[in-house]
Amino acid sequence: MVSQKSTLSASNIKYLLAMSELNTEPRGVRSTDLARAMGVTKPSVYTMAKALCSLGLVEKDRYGAIRFTQDGAAVAKRYERYCDTLCSCLCTVFPKEADIRSAACAMLAEMPEKDIEEMCNTISERTKKAAAF
Repeated sequence: MVSQKSTLSASNIKYLLAMSELNTEPRGVRSTDLARAMGVTKPSVYTMAKALCSLGLVEKDRYGAIRFTQDGAAVAKRYERYCDTLCSCLCTVFPKEADIRSAACAMLAEMPEKDIEEMCNTISERTKKAAAF
């Protein structure tokens, strides 16, 4: 787990999730592709890649490709599950036009990971029980 209180900001989480979606090749994700997918500038991607490198979550090569480290891949996979679970819950109470994914990332950034895990388990259990009826 990342830490007792998450050291990931909402922006860190958004970048990890976007990278995870784009990461289809072993060589990693090109900075330009990530910038385009997120609607940000290449300097923004560079700055975030540097921050994620310092957390040990990604590596950047000299050609601009960003790859997950082993730890980074595991963290991204967990946060994908957390975000998907939380979004499935939030979409039942937020208006359709709300940016639920951004709201979920902001919430996840403010919670210790053990609490996130517990929350996601509770949501999943309640969803299963509701589906059984």
